[in-house]
Amino acid sequence: MSILVDRSRIETDWACPRKRYWLTEHNQDPTTAPARPGQMGHPAGIVPSTLSPALAFGLVVHAGLEAQIEAYIKDPSAAQVGVEAMMQGPEWERITDDHQDTAKALITGFFQTVWPAWMELYEPLAVEQELEMVEGDVVFMMRPDLLLKDKRTGDIWYPDFKTFSSWNNRKWDWGLQQQLTMLACEKALGVTLTGAWVQGLSK
Repeated sequence: MSILVDRSRIETDWACPRKRYWLTEHNQDPTTAPARPGQMGHPAGIVPSTLSPALAFGLVVHAGLEAQIEAYIKDPSAAQVGVEAMMQGPEWERITDDHQDTAKALITGFFQTVWPAWMELYEPLAVEQELEMVEGDVVFMMRPDLLLKDKRTGDIWYPDFKTFSSWNNRKWDWGLQQQLTMLACEKALGVTLTGAWVQGLSK
């Protein structure tokens, strides 16, 4: 049976192996392969019934980003798709009114200012595409927020969206998610990624 891992499981294991077990492996049927994210299969792990405010806010904003970028690829003139998608998501009611207003402002402001500048330089290649890197019996699962291709050079970049309340640049020097996702994307897609950057969204 394959061992499924992802960035979250690895970092949880570093902090507390027992927590990783309860979250992802407890009650797993040993006779069946564990289900990958988004697939039907035998459920495993005990998932908290409530999300932390920070996680709920991040999920809301990421849903808005994903919906708006996908809408842009189909129709560059599409507007407000991201905000509407956020408001219809399951986490919307879990965040405060203040955070709802902040999420709307972040999505609206990003696509009015930063996104047009990006689109002058890049074209979107993949949005939240589920990919896998297989090493022996270990399957590393990832879902990069976005992959961009430089229109002039053909270089491929991985921008990673992060909502934050306080910023610490030094932690990204050893950021597992960016480094491991780049490696996994290269192996899964058979392409070379030029680099990655963290796109902060202040709340």
